[in-house]
Amino acid sequence: VIAIDLSNLGLMGTIPEEIRSLEEIEDLTLYNNDISGTIPPSLMTLPNLFYIDLGSNYLFGSIPPISPTLEYLYLNQNRLSGRIPRGKNGLDYKLKHLWAQQCQLTGPLLDRLGNFGNLEQLVLYENRIIGPIPTTLSSLSMLSYLDLSSNSLTGTVPDTVFDMHELVSIYLSRNQLSGPIVGRASSLSKLSYLWLDENEFSGDIPPAFGDFLNLKSFLLHDNNLQGTMPIQVCDLFGARGELERLEADCAGEFPKLNCSCCTLCW
Repeated sequence: VIAIDLSNLGLMGTIPEEIRSLEEIEDLTLYNNDISGTIPPSLMTLPNLFYIDLGSNYLFGSIPPISPTLEYLYLNQNRLSGRIPRGKNGLDYKLKHLWAQQCQLTGPLLDRLGNFGNLEQLVLYENRIIGPIPTTLSSLSMLSYLDLSSNSLTGTVPDTVFDMHELVSIYLSRNQLSGPIVGRASSLSKLSYLWLDENEFSGDIPPAFGDFLNLKSFLLHDNNLQGTMPIQVCDLFGARGELERLEADCAGEFPKLNCSCCTLCW
């Protein structure tokens, strides 16, 4: 057996420890069932397994250490708790997708997350993750999709995030991030979605954000930003850029932020 797909069948029960005997299995999909219990650590030791989808079940407990050979891990919409597993120094991890959104994960984002150097998608929204965004996140040079929204992240967005050339989507909405929004925006030539709304960012919006020529959606509302939306950002509407959606705190007679080009003022 090299592949098992038992998704959407209403299965109940737990994942048995005997699964470790499936040494040839490459793909295990148990998505959208009523499976409970913990994830057996032996599942992560299967030598040929590169794809695991256990999303939309009732699994609880912590995530076992991730196998270096695993490429796709989908654990979203479970009752998993604890922290994201550390990547061990010196191991060559192949992990490309890590989805663990809408769980109950806690603790800070670990510096060793940077050991997953092939990661392309990191999706952790609606958890209970705290603390700052680690500067080592920038070592994920292949990352194109980052969603950390609806957590309890604090501190500033590290400048090094703006050196991650492959990023297309950054979602940091509904956290407690603060400080000025700064960065070397021109490095993010592929960025299309930047959502920073519902945080505690302050200060002015840098004109350098006008260098996001592929930006389609830029959300800034429910922050403490002030001043005037730079003309360089407004110019992204139309022939110069791709901007379609721009939202900020520009409503009312005395808005926090003056914006003549926003598609929606809050």
